[in-house]
Amino acid sequence: MYKNKKLKILILITVIVIIVGATLWLITDEQPQSVVIVADDGKAELRISENALPEGVRSEDIKIIKLPDDESFDFDVVYRLEPDGLQLNKPVEVVVKVDNPESFVPEIWHISANNFEMLDNVNIEINANNNGDTIISGEITHFSNIVVIVSGFFEISLSPIDDQYVDEKSFYVPVSVSKDTSEIERSGIDADRGLVKWTERIGDWSLAGELKSYGRGPEGYGKEEGTIITPIEVWGVPQYIEMTNSYFESGASFTCKAPGSARIKYIVNIFYRWITAPLLESERKFFGESKLDKSDTVTISSAWFRCLAQDEKPLPDTSVKPDQDDSNGVIIGSEDLVRCDQVCGVDENGVSRYSPETSLEECSNTSQVFLCIQNKEACYNYLIPRGWQTDSNCCCKDEPVITYAGDRINCGSFKGWDANGYAVDRWVVYPFGESTKSAAECK
Repeated sequence: MYKNKKLKILILITVIVIIVGATLWLITDEQPQSVVIVADDGKAELRISENALPEGVRSEDIKIIKLPDDESFDFDVVYRLEPDGLQLNKPVEVVVKVDNPESFVPEIWHISANNFEMLDNVNIEINANNNGDTIISGEITHFSNIVVIVSGFFEISLSPIDDQYVDEKSFYVPVSVSKDTSEIERSGIDADRGLVKWTERIGDWSLAGELKSYGRGPEGYGKEEGTIITPIEVWGVPQYIEMTNSYFESGASFTCKAPGSARIKYIVNIFYRWITAPLLESERKFFGESKLDKSDTVTISSAWFRCLAQDEKPLPDTSVKPDQDDSNGVIIGSEDLVRCDQVCGVDENGVSRYSPETSLEECSNTSQVFLCIQNKEACYNYLIPRGWQTDSNCCCKDEPVITYAGDRINCGSFKGWDANGYAVDRWVVYPFGESTKSAAECK
């Protein structure tokens, strides 16, 4: 009798184990774990969290397909998500990688049958080097088409950083954000209405940002933040500010504290009003101007640069100040600055390439030279070559390079020049007609 009772208990335990195991298998099968679906071109993916897919839909059913360029209209990239129209239980993340050498802030949209939708929690990460590799991410709650426009309405800049020496004077890292003030025409195909055309522009905008430093020693990242480069964070670049013009620039100073590698990141929140309006007369009967408030978090990263020990390659003394200037801009009476004249040499016309600026920030600021070029013509680039020599702390210059811009822009739409002296029909920093100081001011 005892043996029969023991056998019954063993059978009962076995049955319970089988039932629990089967239940867990069913739950796992119906509610798959997090999964990543990669696009057919390898440059986009869907990151689907646990329980995001509706009942009966498996991860194997999900596809992300890049459409051919001839089906993309005015968009740089279009991905179709399948099954089309699928409603999700909770948001999933879309990630797209694009080349962005000019460091624009790309636009990303979700196009359904009848309208454009913004993605939630949009983050944009730009590597200022390596062809401007940019990763765009955001969240969606249903499937249709994802579109990306690389050259969006904003452009962000973080200047390249040369190698620095430990415990030398701090070095300045400038950043800027500019807004395109023009109205842009777009076109596309709507499933119900056929060809549609519309305009886009940006209304009010505001910014809030910070600069952050990252360092790693020979053994990897420092045990404590700030051991390679300081400060760790610079807040308020800018503090929240409502912009009244189309261009913002600022920066901060950093210092190398120990040998190793370092990089700087600029993280900025851009808040803006996106305004669209139908372009076709037939569309205006049904749709008016639309205004949507949007925000993007944008991170732009410098390349890694080196913080050098003093004994690696000592810098010459640059503490001596100039005291005399001859007709060619060569400083007399200062060993260091005569040395800079020798470092820079002369151009093909025998004119000294030396320029008296004493820091990367000053050497990189070419606005005065640009504004003093007389008789600038429309649709021409006026580039000011300047080079800061980190190994000698000298600023070397060349004569302005003037080239026709008709191969880059439509000259009929020319409006002025950007911060670098390129002729542009958008991103104007120096408007045509207001971009030249008088000869008297430039003496």
